Amino acid sequence: MRINKLFINRKNRDAEFKRLKAMGHNVRRSTSRNQLLHPMYVEDYPRKIRDEEKKFGNTIYETYFSVLYKIEESIY
Repeated sequence: MRINKLFINRKNRDAEFKRLKAMGHNVRRSTSRNQLLHPMYVEDYPRKIRDEEKKFGNTIYETYFSVLYKIEESIY
């Protein structure tokens, strides 16, 4: 399974990047701007809000993120 993670906080992304590198994964860091997506796909979004909004009547299914920090597994 390929690694593909999104973070709000750059420090959280960098800590996870170091952890994955130490485990031997071939990963790279990048950023993504102006994204509109559900917060359940963001690793460090507040868990309480993320879990509550999976239910019926979801009000944050299209949340705007000006910057998201990514970790992706490199194929090469």
